[in-house]
Amino acid sequence: MLKFIKSLLTCFKPPEAVWKPDRPKPAWPEIVDLMYDKSLSSFGDDVIQVGYSADKEKRFIILKSESGFYEYSVEQLVEFDDEEWLYVSRDPDALPGMWVGLGNTSGRSIFGTAQEAWNDLLSSPEYKSYFADTSPM
Repeated sequence: MLKFIKSLLTCFKPPEAVWKPDRPKPAWPEIVDLMYDKSLSSFGDDVIQVGYSADKEKRFIILKSESGFYEYSVEQLVEFDDEEWLYVSRDPDALPGMWVGLGNTSGRSIFGTAQEAWNDLLSSPEYKSYFADTSPM
């Protein structure tokens, strides 16, 4: 009987240590400022133009591929949740958020000129919702 009680006690033993992030996660306004113009180099193409929504939480990017074609992407900033930050914060260069595709801009068309890409972007629902006050090319 004593063995059984001891085995129960070891099952409910508290964890040895609580894992904490290496650095605190910044507040959302600081994340927005930190992420401005970040991760643009993750595109293999040349960045032709970048525009941000008024709150800087969404952006569009017009890109030129090595083969000379143009396309655009619309992205939204998201922050890592606490569990993700626990893992990500181990890297001292890690940013507290990431840009992810927004709406139907993945699998988009390619264009012959930057102006054609811009014109298509202007007619997209994402542009009309978030960037209507952005000046044209």
